[in-house]
Amino acid sequence: MKKHTNLIKTDWRNYTSGLESELRTETEVKTTTLPNSPPISANTSKSSMPHVKNNSGGKPLPGLGKLRNNPANINRKFNSNTNAFDPHNSKLLQNGKERANLTNAQKDKLEGFTQDCDYSRINKNPAPAGKLSLNGVRDRRLGVELARTISKLAEDNIGAYTEGDDYWDCDRLAMRQITKESIFNCKMSREKHNIIIILDSSPSCSRYANFYSKIASQCVQYGDVELYDGPNARLVHIYKPREKSFVTFLTAEDIFNNVHEWSLFKNRTIIFFGDTDGLYTVLKNTVHNKVYYFYTNNEEYFHANLEDYKEYGGDCNTKNLKPIYNIKDVDSFMKACKKLK
Repeated sequence: MKKHTNLIKTDWRNYTSGLESELRTETEVKTTTLPNSPPISANTSKSSMPHVKNNSGGKPLPGLGKLRNNPANINRKFNSNTNAFDPHNSKLLQNGKERANLTNAQKDKLEGFTQDCDYSRINKNPAPAGKLSLNGVRDRRLGVELARTISKLAEDNIGAYTEGDDYWDCDRLAMRQITKESIFNCKMSREKHNIIIILDSSPSCSRYANFYSKIASQCVQYGDVELYDGPNARLVHIYKPREKSFVTFLTAEDIFNNVHEWSLFKNRTIIFFGDTDGLYTVLKNTVHNKVYYFYTNNEEYFHANLEDYKEYGGDCNTKNLKPIYNIKDVDSFMKACKKLK
């Protein structure tokens, strides 16, 4: 795996101000890559991406359906978003012409995303070069174990066939009697998708801040990991190695299309660290993705909330869900990683 030289600070989450924000908030408000994908229009009142018709008879895909299952195009779109939604200065949240053009549903989504951003209190700035904030052998062991886990999960998340020598090509082996091809040429490789890692930075996870900080510090070393800040499993910041910091990346139109609730992710492997507050978002996205849920609570509490979700008609695919219980610190995480298959 590729390594970067930059690391983010281990104190990435300022929970003192986060807890104050939580109390304030509670009082106020109780398989094919498609090249040249059309850009998202800057006009938030009309999307340049038409809705995709779902021939299977189910619910129609979101307006960004053509980007789903295309990690390279998704990353290109996120990197090219220059007009990211700013919940503190956006005119869409102020009474005026821009806000008047929005529907009530769009207003609700923007206000909900603003609340998600208020829950996040991460330190966006990276540690200065040459001044690593990791300490001791224990953190190095965490880095090794995390690298093994990422590599193990990436092996299962493979895509299109490519030229290489990693696997035998059974079709070419079967045709050797006709083609007379050398057996040493009957090999191939398969494209690996990046692993997505989402860390819950909401105030309810304040007690796990140090642990999540170490996970984040290790993740940014590797080039095959997409790291997101996701309070309550809502995507609000992405880590960009070029900027060496967490940045906002979603436009207002992305929010209207529920991109912050993982609507663009399909056939991806996602690792989520968090508590019960992000459970419903995770369960909803197991229909199209494989999710490893490093859950902070016990198994009984998890299944009780799972049954409540199903009782209210929520869609989920438990075959794509791998919950790992009582992951609260480095020791519990490393023990759980050794049992992953």
